[in-house]
Amino acid sequence: MNFFLVENEVPSILHEVQFFRTQSFFFSCLFLLTSFLHGSKKEVIQGITLKAENPLEYDIEKETITASGNALLSGDEIHLSAERIIWDKKTSTVLAEGKIALGVIGYRLLAKSLILDLQSGAFTAENVKTGLYPWIIEAEQLLASDSNYTIESATFSHENHERFSPGLLIDKAIYETNSTRLQARGIGLRIDGKTIGKFPKLTRKVSGPEPRLELLGGERKPLGWYAGLRMDTLNTTSFSSEMEAISYFDRGVFLGPQFSYLKSEDDESYYHNWSATFGGIKDEGDIVRDSRNLKIDQERGYMNVFGISRFQDQWTMTLDLNVFSDSEVHRDYDRDGFEQNQWYNNAFEVAYEGDDLTISLATKWQANEFQSQAESIPNVLVTYGPKSLWNKWTYETLQLEYAERNVRNSLGEKGNAYSKFDFGYKTASTFGITKGLTYTPSISFRWQTFDIDQADSHTRSFWETGNEVSFTLHADYPWESTVWKTEGLRHVMTFSVGHNHVHPLKQSTIFNSALIEPYLENPNLGPVELLDYLDSDNLAPYEVIRIGWEHELLSLKDGFYDRWADLQLYQDAWVDSSSLLIPAPFFYSQARLHPARWLSLDAQAKVNTDSGELFRSAYGLSLLDGFKNEISVHYLAYDQGNDSLQTQFMHILNESKSISGAVRYDPELRTFPYWSGLFTIRKPTGWEWSVYLSQRRGTARENDLSWGLGVNLFSF
Repeated sequence: MNFFLVENEVPSILHEVQFFRTQSFFFSCLFLLTSFLHGSKKEVIQGITLKAENPLEYDIEKETITASGNALLSGDEIHLSAERIIWDKKTSTVLAEGKIALGVIGYRLLAKSLILDLQSGAFTAENVKTGLYPWIIEAEQLLASDSNYTIESATFSHENHERFSPGLLIDKAIYETNSTRLQARGIGLRIDGKTIGKFPKLTRKVSGPEPRLELLGGERKPLGWYAGLRMDTLNTTSFSSEMEAISYFDRGVFLGPQFSYLKSEDDESYYHNWSATFGGIKDEGDIVRDSRNLKIDQERGYMNVFGISRFQDQWTMTLDLNVFSDSEVHRDYDRDGFEQNQWYNNAFEVAYEGDDLTISLATKWQANEFQSQAESIPNVLVTYGPKSLWNKWTYETLQLEYAERNVRNSLGEKGNAYSKFDFGYKTASTFGITKGLTYTPSISFRWQTFDIDQADSHTRSFWETGNEVSFTLHADYPWESTVWKTEGLRHVMTFSVGHNHVHPLKQSTIFNSALIEPYLENPNLGPVELLDYLDSDNLAPYEVIRIGWEHELLSLKDGFYDRWADLQLYQDAWVDSSSLLIPAPFFYSQARLHPARWLSLDAQAKVNTDSGELFRSAYGLSLLDGFKNEISVHYLAYDQGNDSLQTQFMHILNESKSISGAVRYDPELRTFPYWSGLFTIRKPTGWEWSVYLSQRRGTARENDLSWGLGVNLFSF
């Protein structure tokens, strides 16, 4: 909602007339001359014209020029018309009275009186009417000084205002152009000529998103009928907040504030992005038992905090905190968040990333007793390299890890635990055989020791030989297209063959009590190098030969290349089937096509080539037809059999109506476990009416139909 108007235009324009203030001698001579020419109706001085229907009046003693009768002061960048204009040389001011119209670089202001300081650019206008899209502003007074604008006793209405369209009454507002921050007080909501509510004050960034005042209502199982509102409470350059207050007729009043903070420097010396969501209610309804079949207390709530801070491009701090009073509060009262994620971590990390050295100090803990969790308190990882340490032909990598880990069950009880120290070393060299053809041999060593609670310590070590040959070539195609916005194409292809063999040096049986963070087969391309297995409690010898074939299609525009498409194909040509870590070969493929913002295509597949079983299959297609239609289709399948096909769509029916929805289909069960739809009407101007329907099937506690009604004010 961009309330304000003239930013820095007036001072820069009025600078053109400052010439007259420095020409005192010229101006005095002018008055002596024009005293004999009292009947002139037009005066032109250095490109500034002052004229009127009546003769201009010159006052030598006061050093003023008065123009009356449709008076007009105009120049290259300013146009001021009024019934009467008085130009005062002593004070460098212009006084305009009656039917004033001020035009400045495309901006227009109407007023009954105006005092303009030519030296500072400050002005005061009375009985003002102006606007900035999409607002029409009428005020008793508007004051401009330096980079601040103050408006008093003002009304704000939309340019397409209709009956029942929302408007605002504001006692006083101050707008700071440098920060684009608006501070207002005494704010009244006005509909159909009546004030229906007041807010004491408002602070927000004008250049940010439009403010929201949304009325909510509907029925949601198992909570029942509800009504409430959601509104923005603060919006500044870096900080914003909103409040949700909903009355559930059978439950109580739910309050849910949200906060976000975003700040960064252009030189990327620091970056902060933090958000916090809270929710709470004294639940007086019939509460079901939690996931452990335990009774849930009436005092229910949740807290979600996530943030990233970066300092000097080297230090990073990350926090992911999710605390719930019970296992069901998230599903009941944060339905939007629940639909996006049902499993939450609680972790904190401080990391340093230099040119050669990386240090990570992290911790992961159980914040909710009902959610079993593997804890790491702490987990320290130090990596140095790759860097040439001993000679110019090889590059070395050192890796150290220390971790204190344990597991907790859904009652918060501590189970298996151990202390782990892990050391890794790798030396590698790359030889250019011919243009585009390289050979990379490597040798790695890894040593691990586990100090297991109530058991003996266990130590094991491995060494690895690695060999990889890769061949890369590219071709440029001088193809230009205005439709695809490209000046040329580049195709890059890489073919590679790698062999990795991990041998045992010292083996010690690791009991199941130490398998807290084991390696699980990655649904994407899995690692083959020894030091890449960070979750390595079940590390074991293995041998694999992997063949890779990669393609990239790049588009040239303005001297830079953007990736349009890529294709990756990998096949484990041979594996040691006796390995406990990699007992079977896999084929992995990934294709991505993103040539324009309106077209996106992604596909992935991973297959166990020994058994022929599909480990993962996924594809997605997104299409945007101008601004009227958008559709996406996504399919995802794992070997567990939980296939899912989902489509989302949006269609704009006309200027005031739109429809959107989502449908999820289970190909195996031939059912629709979830669907939702949203119909929106924007009528009259400033109102947005939304009707929402959704249904879930086949779940333990969400087998129901929910609907809701939303009304959003100031939806321009």
